[in-house]
Formats: sequence, structure tokens, C-alpha cells
Amino acid sequence: MTTTPASPALPQHWPTSLAGLSGLARLIACYALIISLLAVLGGCAKPTEEEYLNRAKAALTEDDLDTAVINLKNALSLNKANGEARWLLGTTYLAQEDGASAEKELRRAKELGVSEQSLLLPLAQAYYIQRKFKNVIKLKPSKTITSADIRAQLLVLQGRSQLALADPVAAQDVFGRAWKIAPQHIEVMTGMAALKASQENYDEARQLLSSVQASDPTYAPAWRQLAELEQQQGNFEAALAAHTQTIALEPNNSPDLVQRALVYIQLARLDDAKNDLAQARKSGKQFPLMDFAEGVIAVLEDRNEAAKKSLQIVLNNIPDYLPATFYLGLASYKNGEIEQARELLTRYYKQNPDSASVNRLLGGIYLTLGDTDTAKAHLLRAVRINPDDVESIKMLGQLALTKGAPTEAIEYFRQVIAKEAGKAENYFNLGYSYSVARQADAARHAYLQATELDPELFAAEVGIIGDYVNNGEFDLALDYTHQLQKKWPDKTDPLSLESAVHLALGDRQSARDVLERALKLVPGDPSSSHNLASLALQESDFNRAQQLYQGALEHNPRDVTTIMRLAKVQLVSGNEADAVALVKKALDIEPESLEVSATLATYYLKQDQLEQARAVIAGVAEKHADEPGLLEIQAKIALASGQHQNAKELLSQLIKQQPRSAEAYFLLAKANAKLATGDTVIANLQRTLTLDPEHFEAKLALARIYSTNAAFEQSDAILDSLADVYSAHPQVLYLTGLKALREGKAAAAYKLFIEAQKTEPQGEYAVSMSVAQFHMQKVDEGLATLKSWLKDHPDDMAVQYHLANSLLLLNRNDDAKTELRRALRIQPNHTAALNNLAWLIREESPSEAENLVNKALDLAPDLPQALHTLAVIKLNAKQPQQALDLLTRAAAVNKDDPMVQFRLGVTLQRLDRKTEADELFKRLLASKTLPDNIRQEIQAGQIK
Repeated sequence: MTTTPASPALPQHWPTSLAGLSGLARLIACYALIISLLAVLGGCAKPTEEEYLNRAKAALTEDDLDTAVINLKNALSLNKANGEARWLLGTTYLAQEDGASAEKELRRAKELGVSEQSLLLPLAQAYYIQRKFKNVIKLKPSKTITSADIRAQLLVLQGRSQLALADPVAAQDVFGRAWKIAPQHIEVMTGMAALKASQENYDEARQLLSSVQASDPTYAPAWRQLAELEQQQGNFEAALAAHTQTIALEPNNSPDLVQRALVYIQLARLDDAKNDLAQARKSGKQFPLMDFAEGVIAVLEDRNEAAKKSLQIVLNNIPDYLPATFYLGLASYKNGEIEQARELLTRYYKQNPDSASVNRLLGGIYLTLGDTDTAKAHLLRAVRINPDDVESIKMLGQLALTKGAPTEAIEYFRQVIAKEAGKAENYFNLGYSYSVARQADAARHAYLQATELDPELFAAEVGIIGDYVNNGEFDLALDYTHQLQKKWPDKTDPLSLESAVHLALGDRQSARDVLERALKLVPGDPSSSHNLASLALQESDFNRAQQLYQGALEHNPRDVTTIMRLAKVQLVSGNEADAVALVKKALDIEPESLEVSATLATYYLKQDQLEQARAVIAGVAEKHADEPGLLEIQAKIALASGQHQNAKELLSQLIKQQPRSAEAYFLLAKANAKLATGDTVIANLQRTLTLDPEHFEAKLALARIYSTNAAFEQSDAILDSLADVYSAHPQVLYLTGLKALREGKAAAAYKLFIEAQKTEPQGEYAVSMSVAQFHMQKVDEGLATLKSWLKDHPDDMAVQYHLANSLLLLNRNDDAKTELRRALRIQPNHTAALNNLAWLIREESPSEAENLVNKALDLAPDLPQALHTLAVIKLNAKQPQQALDLLTRAAAVNKDDPMVQFRLGVTLQRLDRKTEADELFKRLLASKTLPDNIRQEIQAGQIK
């Protein structure tokens, strides 16, 4: 116990006060006092090593641990080899629960010759505090340790370490040896009680602890062990009483305060738990369990980000502390981070497969992931472990409905009602299961029971009417809605149900009339207005829909949902400015709404207004940090900004939270496409279509990739699936045109490209139109198509290069040179354009040609075409050895290029290596795919 040291007594010749002295006497006294103080300050010698050590010992007798540490460090600063000071410092750190510092000092004490008798137990305790249980177990006392108490206490620590390592057999052996040595020692008896509790021999454990407390009622570890025993048995009030007694015996023991806080948490007394944790923190010491307790409280209060931070601190210090793993998994699950939750809870499950809680949570996670078989296995296991686990039974019922097994669902919800008969929602779930099973009478009976328990449960009324409609009993359905109208004459909900019945009958006018009555009952009612607007939109009556939403806003001007619905109608109607103004109005009303902010940011992205999009999202980023909706719009902004790696990281986080989000995988495909990870792009798109088989953009992107990579069978299959609904879409027209071109139907392809170009003008469509014209032998028209596009889009590099390359292939070299120079003005580092221009001017301007091709090689050092061009330039300059080196490099990159091989043979001839050249030419001539022009050159006399 820490006490305040007494004030040192003043020397007898010093006055205790200057009061009563006057005039000169007082002045003399002041000077005398100052001089004497200066003499003391200037003349006192610094304390010696021994004095510091004695001060530390005195502080320890007063339980002033901090002062003791300071003086021991001072002593060691004068003599690092003071073994006694090292030992005292180590044991003081132990008292402060600082195991790491204690271990460090005790090891140094050992090196300085402190006896094993003094070191063995403190070192074992230092290891134990740090959870270095294997180090504790490895400690072996030498023969010099003759004290039975020391040996017994070491065995107790080793037994507790075996228990911590989940090895009860070894623990029993060790505790048994300790018992033989000192059966009456209170530490041995308390340790044996821990063993018995771990074996669920609770009565024997209690008897042992009672014996200890009878012999020494102030022995705190026995009360601590009793508290743990009560916790094991779920006796939390008794555990609380035992912890309180422990704290009374050791008031400043922070670990005990933390343990009591954990019991308070079990008792849902969170404020008391927080008070204990605050008191524990006053010690200035940090304990992993302190962060654990704060993390658990944060989970219970749905402060999941704070929970994750605290629990991660615990696991950073104690990676194998499974309770922290469990609660971190729970916090991640509640935070929507499904993959992370699955990983953490699976880790916990492997060590605790018989935990109903972890099985229930994993069941919910696998339901979210769509793995119904694994979900069901975990939920069934949870119920086997705890037959009263109602939540797991409910999930099994919902799972059965998902899998189309309503009879099985009925049985589960019957079990739920047997355990929770007073909850309306349980009867509703049973009624819904009967509805799915087409047992209308039983369904209605269950729904009615639900309404008896909760007369405001409107969903049950909907269920009853739905059953009537599904059975074709429309008159009964209408009668029931009329009964509800009498029951709730001031509510519009019964009228909405009646309108739904009329719609089921195909009577739109009656449905409309009923909704108009609802609007008269509650003018501007948002729900009735929306239902009427939906009917108007189905008939393309946009003006009526706008009027209805505007009428609702006159009565509810701050109804953000209605504002956003009106904005959508305005956008569809072509009133883009009005739509944007409405979204901004909604944002003024709810400035922290993620949905509204994301809608406005998406609009800005479509307008290429990146800064505005960023600014809108910045306003909600802090409040909605790590929420799926925020991650998605942030990823879209990153993609639009060209920050593809950042987009990928954001989307990876999104997929962890929403592993079944088709849109997330599609956006990830776009990011990976920009990062040039081709196989991954295809996998992302395939995953998108697995999750959403009708995802149009994913189908289109995958069809393009397959077409580009000549996987025409796959591409055509996707096109066929798009033909009916999306046949007029420009991208579908374009891909269909490419297919027609492959089939030799150039005229049909040209028409398709023209249609695509009318709807969505693009350079690649112009190129394809030109190619189709070339196939139709309309070369000049094809060139004119490219030039026409470039007239309006002079910076389109793809079209400009295609024009230049087309002229090159047509041997219109002068025109090709002109167009290649234009291409290089657009994109100076275009390697293919650099190489092609160099090839064309290699003879007329060899110096410029060499500069151009060297620039290409600086950008792409292994570009075989550029290596070949430079080699020809070197050959023309009568530098065959340099040409050979270049061609050898080109051949290493592309050994199957016949032109490179042919030029390599020519170069070998120039170097008088005729035998090698002849062998190379013979291999070329043996190839059936050798181009005719090269074959003719070889046969014309290049070889003998």
C-alpha cells in the first residue's frame, strides 16, 4: 500500500518561522538563512550508491514503488554491477506488473552472481506475467534449491502455465508434485483449486479455497481464484463479491479492477465497468485486459471502430488471446466487414468448436456469403450445443425459406414460439412460412395471433391480404381491407392495401381512385403520392408524377425521400438542371446523408467534374468512414481520377464488407484493366456475372475482351444473350459488326458501325468503318472516313496512327510519313510511330531515322521491330557487327519472326559467316509459313 512519506524534520537551530523578528534582526536572519541554504546546496555531496540503495529500501517499506525505482536506477547509474540493486529493481517491477522490465533486470542480476534461490521464483513470475508460459515450464531448480516452499511455488506457476496452454494432463502432474512437497502451503492449495476448477470439480475447488481463507482470510489470491471460479459457473453476482473482497485487500491492484470490470460487463452494468477501468488507468500502467474490457464495452455500445482499435491492441500484445479474437470478429461483423469477421471467428471456432455463440455468428456470416450449406451446418451445431439458442433456430427457419423448404421452416418457427411465445414477430414468421407452403388457413391463423400480440404489426395484415389474393379470394381480400379501414379510419395504410388488391385484379382505375381517397384523407401523404406517381410513370405520364411529388412536398417540404424521387423523375424527363437542384436541396436538409451525397457526386462524375465530386464526398467521409456506400463512390472517383491502385484498394475493402456485391467486382475489373492485370480482369467480370447474371456492363466488357483475344465463341455467346434487349446499344452494334466482319460480311458490318457511330460517336467506330470499307475494296473511302473523323478530333492518337499505318501498308509512303509525323506531334513517345517513321526515312535521312529508333528503344529496349529497323540502318552504314548484335537481341525476343531471321542471315553473309547463313536460310525455306517475298529473295541468290 502506497503512503505519503513524512516531511523531514527541520534542524533545531533553524527557525520554523520568521514571524516575530523585526527590523535588522529579521534582515540578518534572512541573510543567514539564505547563506546557510547556499552552503547546503553548494557543499552537500551527491548521495552515494549505498545511500540511494538505502533510500530505495526505505521507500519499499512504505510501499512507494515509484520512488524505489528512481533510487535504484540512481544507484545503478553509479554502479551498473550492483547485483542487489538489479534484483531489487527487478522485483519492484514485478510488483508493478511490468514483467518485461522485471525479466530484463533479473537476468542482469543473475549475470552479476545473485543466487538462484533469490532469482528462481521472481523470474518465473516475470515470465508468467508476460504469458511466456513455455519459459516458466522450462525453469528447472538446481540441487542448490533446498527450500520446499520455493520448489512448490515454482511448480504451482508451472501448473498454471500448463493450464494456460490448455494441457490439463501435464498440469495435473505438476500440481500433484507440488501437493506432495507442501500440501498445506496456501499457494499450492490455491493452485490446486485452479486445477480442480479447470476439471469442473467445482465442489473440491471450493473446499480448497475455503480452507485457505480459513487459515488466512487476507490472502488475496484465494479470493481472486474464487472470483474466477464463480465466473466459470456463471455466478456473476458471487464473482462480483469475490472481486470486491480482493480489491479491498489490494486496493491499488489494477488487474483486479479490470477483472471486476469484466464481471460488471457480464451483468450489463457498463457504467460501473467504466468506473473500474478509469480507476485502473490512474495507475499509469497498461494491461491488455484493460483494452479488452474497453473493446467489449464498445462492441456492446455499437461503437465498432473504437472496439476494433482496442481489441487489435490486445491481439498485438497477445496474439493468441481468443476472447479478443472473438469480439474483434463480432465488431467486424457488426461493421459489415464480412470477410474479416469470417477469418477471425473461424480462428476462434477452431479452438472452441463447441461455442454456440461462434457457431451462430458463423452461420449468419455464411448466410451473407451465400454459402447456405456451411451456414446450416454451423447453425445446427449451435442448436445442438444450446437447444435454447432461439436466434440460431430463427436463422435456420429463414434459411429453410431461402432454400424453398417452407415445411422445414414451419417446424423451426414452431420451436421458436415454444421458447418465445410472447413475440409477435415469431408468429409473423410462422405465418409467412405457412403462406409459402400454400397453407392459407394456418397462415392467417398465425398472422392473426401476431396482430393480437401487436395490433400495430401492419406486416401481418399485409400477409393476410396477400394470402387471400394468392388464393384468388379477391372479395375476401377487399372485405378485409374495408375492416382495416374501419379499424384505422385515420390511416392511409388500409387504403394502400385496397389499391394493391385492385391492381392484382388488373383494375388500375379503381386502384387509382382508392389512392386519391387516401390523398384526400391525408393531403400530401408521401406514401400515397408515391404510389399514385408510380402508376403515372407506368403510363409514361411524367407530368402527373411530378405534380404528385410536388404536392407531397408542399405538405412535407423537408421529406428527403420525396425530393430524391422527384429528382429522378425530372432527370428522366430531361430536366437535368431541376434534378440537380433538387438533389442539392436534399443535401442542404440532410448534409450528412451518404445516399444523397453519393447521388450528387455520381452526377458530377458523369459531367467530368471531379473536384466537385470530391468536395461533396469529403463532407460525409468522416461520418460514414468505411461504410460500403462511401467506399463505392470513393472508388468511382479514384477511377475517374486515374488513381487506379487507390481504387483497387478501396474496392478490396468494399468486397470484404460486401462479398456478394456484383457492382464492386465490376468496378474492380475496371481498376485491374487499367493496371494491366488481364487474367484478373476476366475473373472479376466472371464473378460479377455469377453474382448478377444480367449485369449488362459486365457482359459487354467480357464480350469485348473475348473478341480482342480472338475467343470468338465466348464473345459471340455473350452477344447472343444481349441481342434481344440491347440490340440497339452502340457497343452491341459495334461488337456485332466485328463479328460480321470476321464472317466476311463487310457491307453488313459497315452498316452496324454507322448505326453505332450515330448514337455514340467514337474513334474506334470510325476505324472499324474504315476497315469495313477496305474489305469492300473502297480504299479511298476508307481513308476519307479516318480523315473526316480526325478533322473533328485532331488529337485522337488511335485513329491518327491507324491512318498512318494504313497508308504504310498501301505503300503510299510519302503520305504515311506525313501522317506519322502528325501522330508524333500528338504523342511524341509512341514507340510504333517512331519505329515506322524511322523505317520509312532510313535511306533518305539515316541520321534522323537512327535518332527516332533510338528514342523508341529508350522507351521499349526489347522492341523487336525497332531492333530490326536499327539493324538495317547499321547494315546500310556498313556496320554488320553492330547489326548482328541488334538482330540477335531481336531474335531472342521473337525467334519466330521470319523477317528478323532473314535479316540475320544477310548479316551473317556480310560477316563472311556463310555456313551459318546458309543453314539459317535452309531452315527458313523449310517453313511452310514463310512469306513469299522473303522466299523469293532467298531463292534469287542469297544462298548457293
